[in-house]
Amino acid sequence: MNVCNKIDNFRFSLECPAKGSPTPEISWYKDDLLITPDSFEGISISGDDDKTLDIGDPQMELHSGYYHCKVSMKTSHFYLIFTSYIDFQL
Repeated sequence: MNVCNKIDNFRFSLECPAKGSPTPEISWYKDDLLITPDSFEGISISGDDDKTLDIGDPQMELHSGYYHCKVSMKTSHFYLIFTSYIDFQL
């Protein structure tokens, strides 16, 4: 299973395909650095249970790199990692 990528009107989104019960915790990373609300300009996390990573007005210098979501479920103590490399050449 791969992360779904799409570009729409200068907005780029990655969606983490994780599902489960209880609802899994999802964390997003860029180049192995945790993405938080203030960590990367133009990057935000949205959607149900933080499943979607949005990059508004992508810029090659700021937004090219490796992105992945880490999925954890407290009850089963395992991690799934979905990775996507993005090279913006606008």
